[in-house]
Amino acid sequence: MKELAFTLNVPTLEFPALARSVYYTTRENQMIREELYAAVASVLAFVLSLKRGESPPTPDVDVPVEVRFDTEGRPELVVGNQVMAS
Repeated sequence: MKELAFTLNVPTLEFPALARSVYYTTRENQMIREELYAAVASVLAFVLSLKRGESPPTPDVDVPVEVRFDTEGRPELVVGNQVMAS
């Protein structure tokens, strides 16, 4: 899919922390958690800007630590200034 987007000159976004948070906290036909509203809204605003023919900057996406997960689906913990897997 990334190759096709590149070929068609379509911008792509990668926000693994947001993708994992949505995946591990939401089920099909379920609303996303309130903590993720701002991050998801930033991505949607970017996409809608593209549809209007604009060239928006890449959105600033912040995923709150309380809904962050590592690649194995374990919640991440913050100890001091470091993010660690639980």
